Amino acid sequence: MPRTFGNCHYSERGNTAYCELHGPFRPGQGYAADADFRALKGKCCRADGFYRYRVSALEQLSGPEVTEFRALPKGSGRTLALAETDASALTNTAEVGDVSFRSQDVSVGVYFSQRAPVVTGTVGGRVELEVPMPTSTSGFPFPKDDVRVELPDGVFLDRAPKVGTFPSEVGWCNPDDLTLRTVMCPQRGDITMLALRIDPGFSGAEGRISVPVPAGDTNPSDNAMPLKVTATGITTPSTAPTTSSPSQAGPRTARPAKSWTTHLPVLGAVALVTAMGAGIAVAVRRRRHTG
Repeated sequence: MPRTFGNCHYSERGNTAYCELHGPFRPGQGYAADADFRALKGKCCRADGFYRYRVSALEQLSGPEVTEFRALPKGSGRTLALAETDASALTNTAEVGDVSFRSQDVSVGVYFSQRAPVVTGTVGGRVELEVPMPTSTSGFPFPKDDVRVELPDGVFLDRAPKVGTFPSEVGWCNPDDLTLRTVMCPQRGDITMLALRIDPGFSGAEGRISVPVPAGDTNPSDNAMPLKVTATGITTPSTAPTTSSPSQAGPRTARPAKSWTTHLPVLGAVALVTAMGAGIAVAVRRRRHTG
């Protein structure tokens, strides 16, 4: 979030805002922020996530907590205020809650949230690939298809470790036929691994990892990614396996963003407003979904 409002303090990362708003506030009256919280234009990416907010009476916050918030960089724009609204129309009336958002141009469908994995090992050696698993945007059916792994030229399948020699949260894609050039990998656990071996004839070719494009998916390009392999030297019998893990990038982060907006509704319930006195504090944290 940009540092838009003069009565708000913002974290250095821009994902948390602390705002002090002063009344008086009427018991039972509904209130909503009179402006939108927006993303930084051109600084982020298409996103699908939520705001987590907390509304508290100033006197209910501890002194150190208020001091810590007020030490954050302050905004330089106009004052954020609460405008009266119809309480019966509000959908978020709790003191603490979440408000979902989606950038205006975000695609919907199945996608890979990780960057393309790069397997690094030695010529003739064994490597272990963490197979990326797809996810889907909010409201879209979760992907059920196996992940298709097409091996690069010069890279071959290898046997998975024996059962009991790896953590219980790890599963292995373990086809019976090690001569296959394309293998279908179902999700086997929190982490799904695939054992590979780099042939001495490997020349730097790339493979491919993909899932089918379901009906209604508006961006088929993020249903596939390259499988890259880099190899050096000659292995020896004592060479340990090398593991490659896909790094986390957040959902659909490859494209530049347009701005998105969301409103933060607040209900002035009788018990809350009575205890508030003259002012309240709103803490807003922006999060993205990871799947």
